[in-house]
Amino acid sequence: MVLILAILSIFCQLISGEEYCIKRTQQDCPLETFLVKDEQSCFYTCKKFEDGEDTPGMISDMYDKTSCAFTYHLSPENYTIRPQCDNDGKFLARQCFGDKVVGGGRCFCHSETGERIFGWAWRKDAENMTCTCSRQMHKSNNELTLHCDEMGNYEPLQCTGGVCWCADSKSGELLQGTKLVPESMLDILPCYKLEDVGTQYLRQCESAAKAQRDLLMAYHKHGSTNVEFNRILCDYDGSYAAVQITNGKLMCSWKDGNKLGEYTAGAAYINQMNCYCARDQKYFADELLPFRLECAGNGNYLYKQAINVTHFCVNDNGIETWQSKLPLSEDECRQHVYSLAENEPYYPDSNEDQYEYY
Repeated sequence: MVLILAILSIFCQLISGEEYCIKRTQQDCPLETFLVKDEQSCFYTCKKFEDGEDTPGMISDMYDKTSCAFTYHLSPENYTIRPQCDNDGKFLARQCFGDKVVGGGRCFCHSETGERIFGWAWRKDAENMTCTCSRQMHKSNNELTLHCDEMGNYEPLQCTGGVCWCADSKSGELLQGTKLVPESMLDILPCYKLEDVGTQYLRQCESAAKAQRDLLMAYHKHGSTNVEFNRILCDYDGSYAAVQITNGKLMCSWKDGNKLGEYTAGAAYINQMNCYCARDQKYFADELLPFRLECAGNGNYLYKQAINVTHFCVNDNGIETWQSKLPLSEDECRQHVYSLAENEPYYPDSNEDQYEYY
């Protein structure tokens, strides 16, 4: 038996990447068993854990929300749409939902802890979507000035720390046959295109945010510590982020910084406002696709939706999670919406006085 395991281990190393190992997923495992990797080989087995043992996704009988494996414990009847995990119980970077043939199917980038981050694509166009750039930017906490394309891949030209290079779209690494150059010489790189980049690497939002930070530091340096500005928020492609702060209020914004609709909320709710619904109205319109869902007062998706006599629930991304023959409430729909958020989503009512300054 020991000899067999040793042979399997060597075999796994030789075939590299485990791509030739027998593929199994959690869905292949019987009830009350969990997919685990054999420590002596690259194969996965379904294991039944004894009482008192921490099963994948659980620590001391509590959900471990840093692991995608905790979703194995959620009822498939209540949560029809759940995150997609790899065989090691980690969140997949690209999460796809819906039919790629019909055209409404979509894919979104997610962090290693399961949060939706910058990057999305129509499912029919997402074959080469990796989200690797978005994940690197998320982990860096915006300390880098890399540029990701709309799918979360690396753009051809990258600069950070005063150095520029032509990058591989999936890995971000220096393209073979090219070299690193100072940012002041970026126009000599073969991947530089004046019509795409312009005369400087930083884009409008990034330049405005940098100028704002520099000015604030100058004020602080001269003892003016109570000076505040509307904080400018940028996405990983250098465009304006969906949520912006203006005069103590949150608003939804398009990529060029222009306001989208009349969606708003108090600044204290910045971690609960995403404007996904507000932006999706424009994305769908650009594709000449009908948009029939209802947005909340803050630009998020309302969980409860109805089209004619069909009542259903959607999640934060507008993906249908539940249907009912009877009208549904937000609270009822929330029971069928998976969320990593510690706080409940905030949906300001249009008649509610939500315009407080914080």
